[in-house]
Amino acid sequence: MYPYVHSHTLRTWVLSLVIALLGTADTWAQSEVQIDRQLLLSTTLPLVEIESVDGEMPTCDYVTHPEGAMGESITNTTKVPGRVTISLRDAVLYDSGPYVQKESGMTFKIRGNTSAYLERKPYKIKLQKKADLLSRDDPQRFADKNWVLIPTGPWIDLMVGFRLSQLIGLEWTPAMQYVNVVINGNFQGVYALVEQIRRNERCRINVDKTTGYIIERDPYWWNEDVYFSTEEYRKEYTFKYPEEEDVTLDQIAYVSGLIRQMEQSITDGTYDEYIDIPSWATWLLAHDILGTWDSGGSNIFLAKYDDNPTSLFKMVCLWDLDSMTRMKDAWAPIHTGPFFYFPQLLSSSNPAFLQAYLDKWSAVSPMLFEDMESYLDSISQSDLGASISAMKAIEEQAFHYQGSTFEQDIADLRNWFTTRQRWLSQQMSILQTPVAPLEASPSSPSSSTTFYDLSGRRVFLHSCGTSSHHGLVPPFRALLLQPNGKKIIQGR
Repeated sequence: MYPYVHSHTLRTWVLSLVIALLGTADTWAQSEVQIDRQLLLSTTLPLVEIESVDGEMPTCDYVTHPEGAMGESITNTTKVPGRVTISLRDAVLYDSGPYVQKESGMTFKIRGNTSAYLERKPYKIKLQKKADLLSRDDPQRFADKNWVLIPTGPWIDLMVGFRLSQLIGLEWTPAMQYVNVVINGNFQGVYALVEQIRRNERCRINVDKTTGYIIERDPYWWNEDVYFSTEEYRKEYTFKYPEEEDVTLDQIAYVSGLIRQMEQSITDGTYDEYIDIPSWATWLLAHDILGTWDSGGSNIFLAKYDDNPTSLFKMVCLWDLDSMTRMKDAWAPIHTGPFFYFPQLLSSSNPAFLQAYLDKWSAVSPMLFEDMESYLDSISQSDLGASISAMKAIEEQAFHYQGSTFEQDIADLRNWFTTRQRWLSQQMSILQTPVAPLEASPSSPSSSTTFYDLSGRRVFLHSCGTSSHHGLVPPFRALLLQPNGKKIIQGR
């Protein structure tokens, strides 16, 4: 049997080779595929048309990780102004109008990390005026400036994963719609138009405007201007709210201090004072049911709703699900690997997390898989399913590839949930058998270098005479500007 290769590492290796062969963003050809507009409008997928000022396309530079880190990303992304319209059959659902700063139109740019290396780019759209691009019944409630276009192609995995998120009870599931995308007259393919993870008191993550926070356990911390790292478990975090240009030194010190205390509580078993156990257990179970492969790309967001001492860190949503259904007869790597804290929580002397995980499974498993089966039935018989099936044929001809049929996709997903239920039921029985706790935290390494093995897993080097346990390492003390211009909260 071949050794397990972490998907993030494998993808990083392939992309590094591509960069070496093809160079930077300027050498990547933009897609120039024309598809008859009326053909696209004949489906039930909305048509998103972007016309940029002077026909300009967004650009970026590609960057690789520094030594001791992981991943590939982008930098120097350009924001391009323009107009976006959304049509369904003969009706215009939305028109931003021409670009006038702060009045109408929008800007868009390439977003993402490794996904930005593909020819069909993911994009962030920022409207000049708030609107609900999904045209729901309450446009004022759902209005926002920030939206994302994800190049899913004509596959329904993301929608199915988000449906599971709703059924399993995560606090917020991003709303989405499959759409056809045309930019400056060139067909880009089927995308998902999705709500971006943002603070929005009406419809997204309702953290307090003044005292609330959204942070990410971020494998691409090295490509952000503001981040902090911890001593106990050596993990890096970035800010989503407040945004990095708005966050203050006091806010960074406050949040990083709490995360440090949270890590110590995971070590000593008092973690229920810092984490919202039900949301963490639900988030992990969702990934285990979906069998997501890429733990480094799990997009782990923590929300602290205000600065009240009773406000705990919550896990509120799923995001990147492009590696789902790949862990046959195995846990999602985020369950067992070192990227987050789940191995320590599941084996802690405090059984609260493990019990919450098992209780959540017991609560949802009797009906969840039947509900997912019914959901797949409804998709297969819907106008959406027919449109996805039609777009598969259109995309295959336009982009010269041959993929699975829509019927095969539905059958594969049915089979996944059937076999997954059986496998997880067996594993839950095993989890209820007491086991010796894992070592909760590594000793401090003998140097500041972070090491990874060939599978992409972090390797902790044990040293003598020092420890970061139980407060022996002083709190974070300053925001330091590094020679490369990056800022980091650093301890003594």
